[in-house]
Amino acid sequence: MPKFGNHEACWKITRDSGVLKRIDKICVIIGWLNFWVIAANAEIFITNNGQSDGFGSQFQGLISTVIYADLHQKQFAYTPFRIMEHNYDRDPEFIAKKEQLINFIGSFPIADIANNIKKYLLMDHCLSKLFVDQNSQRCADSAALKKIKQVFRANKDISRYFNTKNLNIAIHIRRSNQEDNRLSGTDLPDKLFLKIIQQLRVCYQTRQPLFHIYSQGKQQDFVCFNAPDIILHLNDTIEDTFIPMVLADALVTSPSSFSYAAALLSEGIIYYLPFWHNPLPHWTTITTTNDNWSGKSNFVTAVQFNLDSKKIGLSQTAERFDLI
Repeated sequence: MPKFGNHEACWKITRDSGVLKRIDKICVIIGWLNFWVIAANAEIFITNNGQSDGFGSQFQGLISTVIYADLHQKQFAYTPFRIMEHNYDRDPEFIAKKEQLINFIGSFPIADIANNIKKYLLMDHCLSKLFVDQNSQRCADSAALKKIKQVFRANKDISRYFNTKNLNIAIHIRRSNQEDNRLSGTDLPDKLFLKIIQQLRVCYQTRQPLFHIYSQGKQQDFVCFNAPDIILHLNDTIEDTFIPMVLADALVTSPSSFSYAAALLSEGIIYYLPFWHNPLPHWTTITTTNDNWSGKSNFVTAVQFNLDSKKIGLSQTAERFDLI
C-alpha cells in the first residue's frame, strides 16, 4: 500500500518562510508522483490515513482527502477513527460518538485494508490539506464538499442549539488546558474578540444577533464577555461545540483546525482569523494593524452586508475585515 511522507511539521512553520515554501514544493512533487501511480490503476481507492491527534485536525484531513479523491476522479473509501486526543473524561464511547458526529459510516464505502491492502492508497493528511490550500476555489465548488455537508447535516437538529428568530453568531476562542498546552492559537487576547463582537453588533443591529462563545476554561476567566447578547459555552463536549459552529448563521474562527473544519462545512458567513491553512475564497479574512489590541477599531466600513438576502438574511460583499 503506497503511503505519502509525513510533513506534519510543515504546519508549525510560518507559511511565508522559505523553509515552508520548499516543503510545499516537495509535497507537490510527491503528490504528482503518487497521482501517476494511482492513475495507472482505475480500481484503486484513496483512503484517509490513521491520525492520532485531535478531532479537528483529523476531520479536516478527512474532508481534504475526500475532496482530493473527487478532484482526481478516484474513488474514496473511509478508514474509521481508531485513536484520538482530547478524551479528557476517558469516555469509552468517545470514538463512537465522533463517528456518529461526522456520519460517514453508511455514507461512504469502508476501507477493507486488512483483506485487500493493494486496493488502497493511504493519503497523507498534510498533502491533502496542502492540496486544498493550493486549489481552494475548486475545492469550495467540489461535489465532494457538497456531499460531506449533506452527510454531516443528515442527523443534526438546529433547534437543539439555536433560537432561529435571532441571528446566531458562533465565536471560537481557543484556550489551552492541562492536557493541551500548545500556545499557537491560544494567545489571541480577549480585546480582539471584544472588538469583533462590538462591530458585528453594529453590522447586524437589525437582526437581533446573539453571540455564542465556545471555549474552555473557568467562568471567571471570561467575565469581560458578560453581556445580554453573549452566551458562554465553556467546556462543552466536542459534539455540542462543533455542531453549532457548523450550523450558526456566522462563524468567527480561531487559528485552530477545530473551527477551520467547522468553517469548511458551514453554509453561513465565515470570519477567518489567519491560520496555517488558507481561507476559502468566499470567506472574510479579519486583518489587523500592529496596534490591533488597544487602539480604536473600525472594520464596519470595510464590510458591507445586504440584509435582505434570501439565504439567511445577509450576504457578504467584501473579503476583509480591517481592524485599525
